[in-house]
Amino acid sequence: MTEQRLSLRLFLPERADEQVRMDEPLEFWALVGEEGPMAAFREDRRYTARELAAARVGRVRLVVIPRGVGRIELSAASLFSEITVGQSVETRLVLRNAGTRRLDNVLLSAEYPLNWRVELEPDLIPALEINREAEVRLRIIPPPDVPIGEYEVRIKAESSAYGRRVQAEDKIYRVSVKARTELWTTAALIGGLLALVIGIVIFGVRLTRR
Repeated sequence: MTEQRLSLRLFLPERADEQVRMDEPLEFWALVGEEGPMAAFREDRRYTARELAAARVGRVRLVVIPRGVGRIELSAASLFSEITVGQSVETRLVLRNAGTRRLDNVLLSAEYPLNWRVELEPDLIPALEINREAEVRLRIIPPPDVPIGEYEVRIKAESSAYGRRVQAEDKIYRVSVKARTELWTTAALIGGLLALVIGIVIFGVRLTRR
């Protein structure tokens, strides 16, 4: 008597269809035997339990329940903004269910620098069906006295699918804060430039008359 260890690999379609339905059990038999008895079975017909019992093959009845896989995609048209001191950032994010099962309670959160404020609206989406998208408003508000520099805000999204935690890849939104240009400074520069141009013109006219 000999003993052999066998493994079974099962492939299911990526998406549910009429034959493979989510959360509905699929029953089937796994058969193993010598080449002669196994050659009597055809793939294009079904066999009863009595027929299988009469055949001289090993058999085991199996049940598969497709559950699907949850997957979140988080994207934005741009992940960078340049602002001046006193300004804020407002943009849109897109959440997409790229998996094979509905996502429940999609929660968005953010990590940001000290004294900053970040608003996500909505920050909780009760359900997101397969291949569906949801738009989220993102607002980043630096403090009024924020130092000039480069800053990062980390956006996170997580959910659950059939009781399993699902996380999206974190997105890093970069904010470049520049010095604010005062209006009077700009006006003075423009006025000085105009005065210089007028002076050059007058000087040129005088030289021409001489």
